[in-house]
Amino acid sequence: MDLEREKFRARILVVLGWVVASIFIVVFLVSALKSIAISLDGSDFFIAVNVKNLIIELYRNTQYPVIGWVWEYSPVFYNYQISSLFTFSWLVVFLGFSLGGGLIYIGKRILREHSEAENNARKSKLTEAYRDRLG
Repeated sequence: MDLEREKFRARILVVLGWVVASIFIVVFLVSALKSIAISLDGSDFFIAVNVKNLIIELYRNTQYPVIGWVWEYSPVFYNYQISSLFTFSWLVVFLGFSLGGGLIYIGKRILREHSEAENNARKSKLTEAYRDRLG
């Protein structure tokens, strides 16, 4: 068993998990901004109009290939109705968070097991050294 290779793969899992989770955090934040802009539509309050215009301006200034797709395909929470949460796009976001969290958990668990095994080996060597010294 190659310990260094297994630790390296566990670190890769953790990094990959954080990348996946951060991508879906961006999708979730874009969804929140879209939902806020839709819910403020038709509002006459000065602050609400400014917030909506700020979100629309952010949308217009981020129309690059990848982030433009995020704006287009991110789910929306329409008028704060619970039924809008049970759609395929929200399921994809939830599964993305779950996948990222699962990868992080598995990688951290493997690294923790290696750390505990290394600590136990160090303790057993120390115990044997004292046993040899005293015995």
